[in-house]
Amino acid sequence: MLDFISQKNNRHIVIVGHGSSKRPHAADSTLSIGKNISNFEKFAGVHCAFMKQDVNITNLFKELPNDIDLEVIPHFAAAGTFVKDRLENCLCPERDRFKSTKVYDPLGLHPGIAQHLKQLATQSKVDDIILVAHGSTTSIGPALTAQNLCRELQQADRNCHVLFLSNKPHVNEWRDLNLGPNVLVCPLFAGAGAHLCEDIPQAFALPQTPMAGEFYNIENHRIQFEFPLMNDHLLAKLALNDLGLI
Repeated sequence: MLDFISQKNNRHIVIVGHGSSKRPHAADSTLSIGKNISNFEKFAGVHCAFMKQDVNITNLFKELPNDIDLEVIPHFAAAGTFVKDRLENCLCPERDRFKSTKVYDPLGLHPGIAQHLKQLATQSKVDDIILVAHGSTTSIGPALTAQNLCRELQQADRNCHVLFLSNKPHVNEWRDLNLGPNVLVCPLFAGAGAHLCEDIPQAFALPQTPMAGEFYNIENHRIQFEFPLMNDHLLAKLALNDLGLI
């Protein structure tokens, strides 16, 4: 179910994700965030839509009623091309119909992400954290976001490294890092698309997509995986914080 409707006020919340035309289940985490937010029953409507699959974000904006207070939360790792350009292009033709419009920063930029990883690293007693980001050849935003997160964790006395799929250093180079025995690997992807289901297993020589919270013995390392941008309970909490409810 993509729309969660009540009649509490005139606020309509749209959670927009990337989605995938090849792997529809990539939408699951975005839908779960919407469901968690809707459970608070504080909004006139909570909607989920996507760039790359149905419900298409352009169509959703067209179908929303007039004179609403629209608030858009991008379920993305960073403010890259999809957030800065394509989302605005989808919204622009309909913006004047709405009473007010606000687009929040992507959930991947929320300071709660760093706090979550700090707590998890302490609980799991990890020696090193590896952030895996997509990166981009056309925008500095995605790489810069991961580097800033890495720097914040380093400032909290964590051994942290950042690797990329589209930039250097590449995720396949993780073996070249001077890692301790206990490692926390955090792919910064907002859905279970090809990057998570294919690139990550290939890089870490795994037969299938790793499970969050599970431990894997890989080349003399005890590696735990965490997917902070697919943790729907965490992200719903951060979104509700942005929305002023908690």
